[in-house]
Amino acid sequence: MKKIISILGIICMLVSLCVPALAGDIPEAFSYEDDAKVFIGTLVDFADSKEENRSDVKEVTVLPVLKIKGEVEVQVEQSYPVCYFSKNTPKKGAEYFFGFLPGDVVYAYEVKSRTDGEIVLQITDEFSERIQAYLEEGLYEMSEIARVNVGRKITLSEYMETSREIAEKVTISLNGVEYDINVDRFFKFSDNVLITDVKNTILKRMGAEDWEDDMLYITVTHRQDTLYDGFSKTAFASVSRFCEVDHYHQMMGRLPGCDFTMKWEDLATLYEFLPYGVQKELYAKNTGETSPITSLWIPALSVAVGVIAVLGVVGCIRYRKKK
Repeated sequence: MKKIISILGIICMLVSLCVPALAGDIPEAFSYEDDAKVFIGTLVDFADSKEENRSDVKEVTVLPVLKIKGEVEVQVEQSYPVCYFSKNTPKKGAEYFFGFLPGDVVYAYEVKSRTDGEIVLQITDEFSERIQAYLEEGLYEMSEIARVNVGRKITLSEYMETSREIAEKVTISLNGVEYDINVDRFFKFSDNVLITDVKNTILKRMGAEDWEDDMLYITVTHRQDTLYDGFSKTAFASVSRFCEVDHYHQMMGRLPGCDFTMKWEDLATLYEFLPYGVQKELYAKNTGETSPITSLWIPALSVAVGVIAVLGVVGCIRYRKKK
């Protein structure tokens, strides 16, 4: 039953990524879709001027006056073939919150007021109510910051919003087994390793039955006395064996994605926090070879044998000379 539920969840996610957005997911899609355009604009013109209370109005021309997210040119008129106006009759010259998703119609909600940076919409349905809440939270502005930062590099500690000063415990969960990690050693790694911000995508292996296998779930538990300083109780990150990094833990309601990426060499170092037998298996799955530690011991052992052989020969020569 658990596997069936997981598969259904994966299918839902894949479907949502194959189309612009699911019907009930529009307000959220404006934030997580990197190609979405969100702005306040004036309705200049539309084709169906004689039809009242239409939901899908054709050939709409708008003038953006305030960019919120996406590639939007302010004060440059834009035209869209279809615009959804909810339950309100479109009004030329009125200001609207416009949200555009590639391959979909534009969604418009009339602005009731806009003063001192505060945007208040005419609430007409559940969508406009949710959009209003996200505007107040600054969700779309934050997603725009994330969008324009694609390509930047930050440390794993910065990404997880944690630090050695507030950390009490670090664990890595792999295939249902949890391992306690040395805190100092972990932060020596996470404070120095750089991961790269990428355009959010689904996991490379998402859709396969074993998509969750070999996923590293990192959890940093913070000290209780640090909670008063505005830090969360725990910090999370997941890393797939394809170096895909996400703010994710196993109890989340959503599926993991690829938010940042790390280098394979850094993932191999992360594997070294795990027991030798486990890291050997993980390393073999990625490279088809023995683990990094084993591959280092082989040449080291060869050198040691060589040195011992040379010393043995020298000793024999000296012993014979003494005779």
